[in-house]
Amino acid sequence: MNLQAKKIAQNLLLIMFGLLIGFLLLEVGLRLAVFVTPGIPPSPKLGEFNEELGWSYIPSVDGWEQKPAFFKDSGVVLPPRLVDININSFGFRDREWVLDDDKTRIAFVGDSHIFGHGIDFGDRASDLIQTEQCQSLNFGVSGYSTDQELLLARKTIFPMNADVIILGLFLGNDVEDNAVPFSANTTTTKPYFVLENQELVLKNYPISKIGRESDERQTHFLLGLKRWLNQNIYSYSFIVSLLRSIPLTNNFLVGVEKGRDFTPDLEITVALVKQFNEEAIANNSELIVIFIPAPNQVRKSDDKRNPWISYLTESFEQNNITYIDLLSEFKKNSDQYFYFAFDEHLDENGNKKMAELLLQQPVLSKC
Repeated sequence: MNLQAKKIAQNLLLIMFGLLIGFLLLEVGLRLAVFVTPGIPPSPKLGEFNEELGWSYIPSVDGWEQKPAFFKDSGVVLPPRLVDININSFGFRDREWVLDDDKTRIAFVGDSHIFGHGIDFGDRASDLIQTEQCQSLNFGVSGYSTDQELLLARKTIFPMNADVIILGLFLGNDVEDNAVPFSANTTTTKPYFVLENQELVLKNYPISKIGRESDERQTHFLLGLKRWLNQNIYSYSFIVSLLRSIPLTNNFLVGVEKGRDFTPDLEITVALVKQFNEEAIANNSELIVIFIPAPNQVRKSDDKRNPWISYLTESFEQNNITYIDLLSEFKKNSDQYFYFAFDEHLDENGNKKMAELLLQQPVLSKC
């Protein structure tokens, strides 16, 4: 190696070292500033492997999680704190259930938005519509997608004779997760459906605890990596948010995301919800689907997921499926905060808005 090449190599190493140090300082600074509350002991394990659903909660266990940093009405960001998580004997985050046939029974099913990630018990949408006339049951499980929720309904919800079933459809990842046999948020695979001759066919069921569909995981490796970085590396989320705030770089990022055809994912999702609705009717239940948008969908009109709303609403209307669109409601109230400060989950205000819209449904007029 000649002297000039050696000098270039040294300069490149110095630049890389400087970037690494800067990245580490940014990560530490973000965690100390608003993300991490020091001295939090680890929570007892809340979840376990489930061969029928992929994973589920351990019945009758108490734990806690960290509430993400959140906004005050003034826009000031408040630091995180602890939120108690109490799993009942049925295996769900809710009070103990004593079914009352004299009340309208409402079952909430969905992912961490329905579960209430970061939300104190009593402040979730399912808690807010609990009255003397209405009994609310929360079946939310973090990381679930619509396919798992349909299987959960068959196993647990339909036998409980719910009058109304509220199905949360998170547009941040449910549509994509419905098309693959795993969730990037977990270490296990999950059951999933494929369309064969326009019929839903269940795959990967029951699930082997150590079984993985490596070809599928490799195909979707970048999707999983992106989601892992977004959830675990705070500086990644910060840098992406910064780039999205610049029109030129945001247009580039959105352009890359729009390159993928999501039609197969949407077709599977519509088929799953249609099947869910048919089975709900057969079990004398009324299904209401609530679209839960990701924060970027509210803030930006060119988010890759915004066109999905038109596809889904048109399909649901054709199949007489009742739905509520939180995206349009959030856009009408763009001066309010509905999400945690650095997290895609709904905060207390978002849950309150969800409850308000649900109570406008005729079937819930008694609540």
